[in-house]
Amino acid sequence: MVAPKLRFDGFDSDWTLDSIGAVISNKSKKYDPEKSEIDFPCIELEHLSQQTGEILGTVSAKDQKSIKNVFDENSVLFGKLRPYLRKFAKPEFQGVCSSEIWVLTSKKMQPNFLFQYVQTDGFSELTQIQAGSKMPRADWNIIENSIFFIPSKLEQEKIASFLISVDTKIEQLTKKESLLREYKKGVMSKIFNQEIRFKDDDGSEFPEWEEKEIGNILKIGSGKDYKHLSNGN
Repeated sequence: MVAPKLRFDGFDSDWTLDSIGAVISNKSKKYDPEKSEIDFPCIELEHLSQQTGEILGTVSAKDQKSIKNVFDENSVLFGKLRPYLRKFAKPEFQGVCSSEIWVLTSKKMQPNFLFQYVQTDGFSELTQIQAGSKMPRADWNIIENSIFFIPSKLEQEKIASFLISVDTKIEQLTKKESLLREYKKGVMSKIFNQEIRFKDDDGSEFPEWEEKEIGNILKIGSGKDYKHLSNGN
């Protein structure tokens, strides 16, 4: 038994020690596109963004040729091929995915807590043990025998809720950054095309831009130039 140093108010019970294999399962039903009459959204490895949990798209399961793994809203996906890429997701829909993607479920862990757990450095390190070289794959036989601490389901919900709110804030800031970068590119284009002109502090117009050859105002330095400057000469 162990109690972490950082706790939310109202939680004081110990976390229990268990093996990953006793808590998390990577077993899933199979889907054969040639035999099934039902179509599902299909997630391939390229549809999982690296380290963000974002699902970049899906394709029709019926259009695929290979056997797929089945998942639902309570599943967490983790790409076992090249695990160092840290591709994971928690779909909010039913579907199928590549056999190179684990479908993780748990009866002892809340789905959102499980989703946060697979993002930890500890889990990532386990996935990269004896993973091969050319086409490295995470080895579940190694992972399932590893032990870890797990809180009560109520504390799992609290932790997951907090971390999800952090994820949401990160997503909002990332979108804001992207929009600002696009805005800057648009403004720069207009400035250098002189579609936008600034005025001096007194409100007067700046002089007209002069047209010159780039070679007359810029110089491409060489290694010797930088060595000269670094010597203080």
